[in-house]
Amino acid sequence: IYRKISSLMIAFGLLLWILAGTFIPVYAQDYADGSLKLVCKFDDVELSGMQWNIFYAGKRNGNSFATDGDFSDYKISFKDISADALSDIASTLETYAIIDKIKPLQSEITDDNGIIDFTGLEQGLYLVCGKRLKVGVTTYIPIPFIVEIGEENGSNQNYTVYPKFFKFGVLDEKD
Repeated sequence: IYRKISSLMIAFGLLLWILAGTFIPVYAQDYADGSLKLVCKFDDVELSGMQWNIFYAGKRNGNSFATDGDFSDYKISFKDISADALSDIASTLETYAIIDKIKPLQSEITDDNGIIDFTGLEQGLYLVCGKRLKVGVTTYIPIPFIVEIGEENGSNQNYTVYPKFFKFGVLDEKD
């Protein structure tokens, strides 16, 4: 039993380490009323059946952002928009959404190829969060991220994102 507990503690520690520093900000600034395609793959595994939620979270405020909509009461600072800061903001907003049961703008499940399309997105800042998925003995945990849907030259374009995941395996009791 100690082996299982220590394995879980190591996996949890790795999860915290990865969540703290592996976020890459995503900006989609070339369209209004746009769409966002997520391609959910980890190595050669296509993560079909994974649920994703997208929330309208804010708007551009000059060279920075401000929370808006269901997140407008939360005082989040966007002064630092480095990758680490945006990762922290995404995790914080995801926590608020869970605790306060904020309803997502859209909720979709990846198809057989691990792909989702969120459409009809207007200009703004969006929080994108997924739910963990178990495939065999491996669990995939999506890392939440922030994306900006903007407008430039009035053109509508599709934008594709490859979300980051943390994965861990659970040893069978026979091992």
